[in-house]
Amino acid sequence: MRFSGLARTTRRTHISKPGIQRPDTATTSDRIDYLASERAAASDRSELERASSSAARAISELASERRASERASERAKQSEQRARHERASERASERAS
Repeated sequence: MRFSGLARTTRRTHISKPGIQRPDTATTSDRIDYLASERAAASDRSELERASSSAARAISELASERRASERASERAKQSEQRARHERASERASERAS
C-alpha cells in the first residue's frame, strides 16, 4: 500500500519503498524521502505532459500552415490555368476575325 500523505491509521504508516522491510518502522526521514521522490515523479510527469501538449500544438500549427500553403498553391494553379485559357480564347478570336 502506498503512502498518500495521510496515515490511514494512527499506529502504522504504510510505505512501499525498497529498503523498508516493515512499514511500521518507517521513520519520519523515510516518509519525507518517499514523499519527495513522489513529488519529483509527479513534477516529471507534469513536465512531460506540458512538453507533449506543446509538441502537439506545434504539430497542429505546422499542419495548418501546410494546408494553407497547399490551398494557396492550388489557387495559384487555377488562376494560371484561367489566364492561359483566356489568352488562348483571345488568340482564337483574333484568328477568327
